[in-house]
Amino acid sequence: MRRCADPLRASSRSGSLMASSGFRLEPQRFRASHQRHRRETFVYVYSPGICAEPECAGRGRAVANRRSALRRRYRNARRGLPAAVQRRNALRIARHFMASPLPWRSRRIAAFLAFDGEPNLEFLLMRLEALGKALALPVLEQGAKMRFCAYRTAAPLRLNRYGIAEPAPGRRIPALALDLVLTPLVAFDDAGHRLGMGAGFYDRHFGALPPALRPPLVGVAHEVQRAASLPADPWEAPLDAILTEAGWQAFGSRLRFLLEGTRR
Repeated sequence: MRRCADPLRASSRSGSLMASSGFRLEPQRFRASHQRHRRETFVYVYSPGICAEPECAGRGRAVANRRSALRRRYRNARRGLPAAVQRRNALRIARHFMASPLPWRSRRIAAFLAFDGEPNLEFLLMRLEALGKALALPVLEQGAKMRFCAYRTAAPLRLNRYGIAEPAPGRRIPALALDLVLTPLVAFDDAGHRLGMGAGFYDRHFGALPPALRPPLVGVAHEVQRAASLPADPWEAPLDAILTEAGWQAFGSRLRFLLEGTRR
């Protein structure tokens, strides 16, 4: 099989794969909260059109078609839940979350507002706000960028270009300042892979951070969104745990110890 053109001349197998899939290597600088100096690392940033080889395009189309089919299947599954089941799941998710150590060990928590059949977190957010937690919600910017802004449950909301409610742009909370991120998703699997809506906002926002500095990412979903397996790419920001109405499932070691006694 002919190797796709790699303008980065990446020596590693994963580097070649990522570059040939349309990613380029860029230096990024991050300030760690526990460090006095800046550290430099290299991250992959999506850049369409790097690979123009026919076989590369063919693989890309096959994966894209599979992702589209999976999105249709699991979006229909969550949208098809009756209103009573949606309410029950939302309450169970809130109960599982509050029974875990995470809300007590996190001061700044990012979350999301339900859209397209996603679990409704409004009750949970009110509980967290009553405990004095600093809440943040995603706000879309021009192009393909996203930021997190401070949120109060009584604050007015607006609809973004996708019809999703978000707060008006206000005080920005950097990704490095977040203690925990509750992420929406279309589907997930037992390996911690996450399938989003396809715009890549979360992967770009958190995937660019070094893993050691990335806040824990917890997917929140209904059990009907659990897939046997999902296509995975090396530039994706993996989940550290998943929370559904059935309880917790941790991936890797970052949250496993904390959630050991709260698993489903």
